[in-house]
Amino acid sequence: MEGEEIRNFRGPVSKLLGVAEDDFLEQKFGTHWLHAKASALRLPFSVEDCLSLVSDFDADLHEEACSKRKLSYGEHSAVLDDVSKEVAFGARATQIWSGSSVNFWSVAICRTLAGSLERLEDHKYVAHILRELPLRCSEDLALHGRNWTFIFNKAHAAKAELHSLHHALWACFGVSGDFNVYLTPPGSQGLAPHADRHDVFVAQQEGEKTWTLLEPDQVRVLENVTLLPGDVLYLPQGVPHYARSAGSASSLHVTMSVYRGHFTFAGLLAAWLEVRPSPKVTCMILPRPQSNKESLSVYPNPIRKDKLRNNLI
Repeated sequence: MEGEEIRNFRGPVSKLLGVAEDDFLEQKFGTHWLHAKASALRLPFSVEDCLSLVSDFDADLHEEACSKRKLSYGEHSAVLDDVSKEVAFGARATQIWSGSSVNFWSVAICRTLAGSLERLEDHKYVAHILRELPLRCSEDLALHGRNWTFIFNKAHAAKAELHSLHHALWACFGVSGDFNVYLTPPGSQGLAPHADRHDVFVAQQEGEKTWTLLEPDQVRVLENVTLLPGDVLYLPQGVPHYARSAGSASSLHVTMSVYRGHFTFAGLLAAWLEVRPSPKVTCMILPRPQSNKESLSVYPNPIRKDKLRNNLI
């Protein structure tokens, strides 16, 4: 309407949180946590999809494939097609990533029992654990999971939809980020209380998980938030927390991280390409906080994407 500001509900943040992207970026990002119930954006990624990634996990072959993929990125900033031996970009690159053996970058397992954290990141030992455990579905994990939480790092290549959302968030914020997947048996806690050095969006896929948000002393409880399938939780960098699966089913969630680091040409180009058809899209581009305490303060004079677009054209 004339004289009334039009708020943007079309970006990835709006789909995740159900709020106008402008409002979130101006009022919440980097300062306040937010729980969005029944998000409009449902990712097609299930417990069975997650377990299929490691059903035939071979640590040696995975390490070799990751090395080749890393070299192809380092040399070409794209994806090397193992079949045609040519460098691929765009949709073809996404297709190759989604269909390749490197659908995630690394896998780890962790569990916190009686306040003590155990974490294993050795691929070969994790492969040994997986061979011992007959895990094919959520019920298998509940029966044989031994309280282990499986963490799949950089898993945005597991499905084309994850890859597309990863790119959209990258373009929205102008900085890099990762998608990690956490699969937890019922009644289990993966990581001990901690504070991340990046902002996160947590999309609950299956089961339930209760997130305990803590005061800066990591002792006093600030809030308990239970996520149901379809819920999304946004946590700014520096908020101490831990999570425990609730209910009788295994829990699966995708954590989307946003790193407030230095800008890269690729990040700025992605942001420009994303907003080029729609100059109304706006975004705050924020500096990296120097401390957890600083992350909870308000950042003045954010750079908006509409200004970025004008500067780049």
